[in-house]
Amino acid sequence: LVASWPSLMMGALRDSNTPGWHFQLALETLRLLRDARQQDSHGLDSLRLATQLQVDPLQLEGVLETLQAIDWVGLLSEESPERPPRYVLLADVNNTLLSPLLHRLLLQEGPSTQAMSARWMTWRLNDVL
Repeated sequence: LVASWPSLMMGALRDSNTPGWHFQLALETLRLLRDARQQDSHGLDSLRLATQLQVDPLQLEGVLETLQAIDWVGLLSEESPERPPRYVLLADVNNTLLSPLLHRLLLQEGPSTQAMSARWMTWRLNDVL
């Protein structure tokens, strides 16, 4: 119950049982973090991200882990008790290829998907944000 408290307080959450859900959530997270670069905080904490995305913070954990694993997002922790750790966008959206995210969250690269993957190889992150 304690772990579910943030999601209970947020009210209606989005349906996560749709094809490509984690990929969609990753793109939406990257959009928010890109926009947050222009704000004073330069990032967003996980609760604020979950609230803006209308998802349970636990649903967001896996996506944030994936984005950190490919070095597109970092977690900035400061020595300030009133300021929770926040996620910041590290990737250059104009030069970063989209393929690592596509292959992690949407479709693994392989012989049967090679033709489709070849088209994605030139897409940049900014092309989809």
